[in-house]
Amino acid sequence: MLWGDQWICKCGWHNFVLRKKCRHCDGEKEKFSVGEEDWQTVIDNTIKEQSEDLEIIPDSEFIKV
Repeated sequence: MLWGDQWICKCGWHNFVLRKKCRHCDGEKEKFSVGEEDWQTVIDNTIKEQSEDLEIIPDSEFIKV
C-alpha cells in the first residue's frame, strides 16, 4: 500500500505525477496524508471515475484470428 503524503485534487482524482494542475479537471491539487481507509476510498473513486470514461466494445466487434 502507498501511504503517506500524496497529491489529490478536490474533485477526488488522485494524481500520481506531481503536476501543478489536476489531469482530470485541471483544478488545483492539495497535499494530504492518507491512512489505509482513506487510501482505499481514493483508489475506489479513481477506478470509478476512470471506468465511467471507458467505452465498452462488444465481443462481436473484435476480429477473430
